[in-house]
Amino acid sequence: MAKAHNKNHATTLRLDDGALGRLQRMVAENPFYNPSHVMRGALLALCRLTYSEREACILDAAKGGVDEL
Repeated sequence: MAKAHNKNHATTLRLDDGALGRLQRMVAENPFYNPSHVMRGALLALCRLTYSEREACILDAAKGGVDEL
């Protein structure tokens, strides 16, 4: 039997207009996607990077350096 995943924590995410647009486009790619799935996928993707790759992505996002997406 599959292990149930308890989602007991809620969070708020602040997005600028560009990031919100990118999130909405990703959600529109698949009828099974929702913003929570995309954000959890982003966390999973970050966890798969090396420490230095993850740090670079996070620092770029913190500086607003995600315009190229």
